[in-house]
Amino acid sequence: MRTISGSIIILLALLIFSCGTVETSKELIKPYSGVIIHKDYQYTKTFFGTQVVDFNMHLENIADSDKSAKLAEELIYQNKSFDDYAEYLETRFDGTSNEYPLFYNDDGTHKIFYLYLTENYNIIFHDEKFLLIKYHTEYYTGGAHGNYLHKYYTIDIDAGKLLEIDDLIVQIPESVLSRILSADYDTDSFFQRDIWPPDTITFNTEGVELFWNVYTITPYAMGPVSAVIPYPTADSYLTNKGNQLKKQIINKD
Repeated sequence: MRTISGSIIILLALLIFSCGTVETSKELIKPYSGVIIHKDYQYTKTFFGTQVVDFNMHLENIADSDKSAKLAEELIYQNKSFDDYAEYLETRFDGTSNEYPLFYNDDGTHKIFYLYLTENYNIIFHDEKFLLIKYHTEYYTGGAHGNYLHKYYTIDIDAGKLLEIDDLIVQIPESVLSRILSADYDTDSFFQRDIWPPDTITFNTEGVELFWNVYTITPYAMGPVSAVIPYPTADSYLTNKGNQLKKQIINKD
């Protein structure tokens, strides 16, 4: 009897200890805060004595204790801290090279080439369900002019993944796109008539914005192309996930 009683006491103690452990772990899960943190990096570096690069980087995320922050770090910043990611962006800049041809000034000194890299990540919408990040880069690595690129990232927090265009919207007919784009652009100057899909999309309170970067359907001189498809028009093309994102954005405002 003493042995049985002792076993029961030990079992009860283990159960009480286990229950306490579960409650403690639950308390460590903090609710969504929505506090945006950011950091800027602005500096100049010289490479090989002839190439001077201006770096300008802006990084944003949600406060570190939230699930959305961990997803942004994983899906956008490649599991790196702000500092490590800024260093990573610098190392990826391919404008500098020790094989650059050497040119000389009239006084015999090496000619200095001035290059630049700008990388901006801005949170444009966030709640418990979605995190939308606007990415824009500008860079000059030599040649006649600089270049630039625009992209939107949509993170589905519950699913823990980045959403692609076809996760949010199905193809909009060319006739609809042509009617909307021709109000602001000379569509006859586009490289091609079949312009779906756009390079990137995002949602706002007015509708779905479609964006084509320069060279996708236009020459450099024309610049990029963007169009907001109002919800009364876009609604019939939205997927279930697209409708969910639309409702979250409209209801938040």
